[in-house]
Amino acid sequence: MATIDLGKISFTQKGDYASGTSYAVKDVVQHTDQNETSSFVKIGSTATGQAPQTNGTLNSSHWAIFAKGTS
Repeated sequence: MATIDLGKISFTQKGDYASGTSYAVKDVVQHTDQNETSSFVKIGSTATGQAPQTNGTLNSSHWAIFAKGTS
């Protein structure tokens, strides 16, 4: 029987964002920026050192907002 690789088909919770960790597509992290903690999902290629948001600006090349927090 043939094997079909579906790849990563569900989200994977990774906890708090860490700059030295390599994240893959559909990894979900929590990140605090300007006293607001939100959840982000990785959308770009696997990368290390790409923060989800800095000074209120979303890193939209690598991340999308999964759940917006409040400050």
